Amino acid sequence: MKKSLLPVIALMLYSTGHAQAEKNNLSVAVDFNAISHFGSRMQTGEAFQSYKSAGVSGSPYYSNNWNEGTVTTSSGQQVSGYLLLYDKQAQDLYIRAKDTNLVIKADKSQVKSFSFSSPGKQHNFIHYPLGGKKPVDGFMEVLAPGENFTLLKLTQTIFERADYNDMLKVRNGEVTDAFTDHITYYVLHNNTLIPTPLKEHAVRKALDGLSPKAGAFIDAHRNNGFNEQLLINLVTALNQ
Repeated sequence: MKKSLLPVIALMLYSTGHAQAEKNNLSVAVDFNAISHFGSRMQTGEAFQSYKSAGVSGSPYYSNNWNEGTVTTSSGQQVSGYLLLYDKQAQDLYIRAKDTNLVIKADKSQVKSFSFSSPGKQHNFIHYPLGGKKPVDGFMEVLAPGENFTLLKLTQTIFERADYNDMLKVRNGEVTDAFTDHITYYVLHNNTLIPTPLKEHAVRKALDGLSPKAGAFIDAHRNNGFNEQLLINLVTALNQ
């Protein structure tokens, strides 16, 4: 076991004293609900919320299960054969060795990218710190890779407590705490991130001057409804 952990130990910072036991293959979501009432903080610094309501909609995790995946270090080394869990609320990546309860919290500065598979789909993420008024040091999902244009998706998850002042929802039993995803799309071109809201006029304004194909593609598909898949198809077309 020590030998198998050496590449990860060299790459990651141990989360001292943090262990998350796998019990009969229960999902992480079940474990999260079971421990959330013990306090607001674990030894890793990962925050857990306490809840007023019986149920919580949404999740702080990208996937509620550990998935086998691959991590690429900032130096280009690939580490595979471990289980990964991505916390989209805290923008943290956790790694667990198979058949153990040892969990390692990744040092983001040492992670270039990571990927894992969930049923029917491959998910690829890159580490991309964002500046601005509200800096984000986290990971973006690669939706459409390309040499000239790459479509990236940043998911920032916010915990929102139930509003018990809305009496109509209270009477209907619709009041729950929730993890809500706030999504921003970016097109990466010439090492520049271009914010690309999921609206036709905003995409046209952002990309029209970068490629003559952008406007032509939007005109040809303007009746299709502007959604994530159309944006993926657009960026894919720009690279052809």
